[in-house]
Amino acid sequence: MIKKLLHDLIVLIVRSIPIFRGALCESNPLIAARAIGNLIIVHKSLGQFQQATEYIEQQLNIARELGDRRQESNALGNLGYTYNSLESYSVAIDYIQQQLEISQAIGDRRGTATAFNNLGESFRLQGVYAQGHLEKWGLISR
Repeated sequence: MIKKLLHDLIVLIVRSIPIFRGALCESNPLIAARAIGNLIIVHKSLGQFQQATEYIEQQLNIARELGDRRQESNALGNLGYTYNSLESYSVAIDYIQQQLEISQAIGDRRGTATAFNNLGESFRLQGVYAQGHLEKWGLISR
């Protein structure tokens, strides 16, 4: 029942995106990004992480077009999370490191903390202890 409802929700959102990308989005592209965000949530809920990555990449492109560094950082973190779910840990780490760099550059302490947490999770999932990486970033010493 829930999967059917989520599937129906996907259909409705997908149908709405061309409308959002039309006249509405010319004046405010964030409207399309929000609709895409809804698709991401639904696909993740269904465990459809590959489809979610496609929509997150669209969000990332919109954030970059707008020059919105915070949303760019969030999208990179979401890609990292999703690639962790796909067990593509090196890809996840690459995205999360980009998230970390942007978060630090814009002074986003919450984003920085989230990126470090996600990096730790990526290393844990692949059985690698993060001490060497934390030393590299100067967060702990030997």
